[in-house]
Amino acid sequence: MLFSNQVKLNGSNTVYILNPDIKSYTLSDMGFQKTNAGNYRLVRSLNLDLPTSYQLKITIKRDLKQFKMRILDSTGFRDVNLFNHDHQKEVEQFRYFMNELSIKKVIKSK
Repeated sequence: MLFSNQVKLNGSNTVYILNPDIKSYTLSDMGFQKTNAGNYRLVRSLNLDLPTSYQLKITIKRDLKQFKMRILDSTGFRDVNLFNHDHQKEVEQFRYFMNELSIKKVIKSK
């Protein structure tokens, strides 16, 4: 998956973009790890009760202009459509994470 200015997840109606006010120190505060390439990556479980749950993976390019975001299965390799199944708890957790990222001026919905 290539970096993009905007991301729409499979099954979702919302388009996400990076907030122009994004700061690298905010990414560190939110739990993003710096990769070997200098990008910022966050991987979060969407169900804290299950060790094998879906994962939210966000990678932001080092220039803070483009990003990619995916919801993956427990192996971390396959994209999952979280919104067309009965995964209410995971959808709620996903929306909570998106709200936190929005409050911290990392991501906003378009």
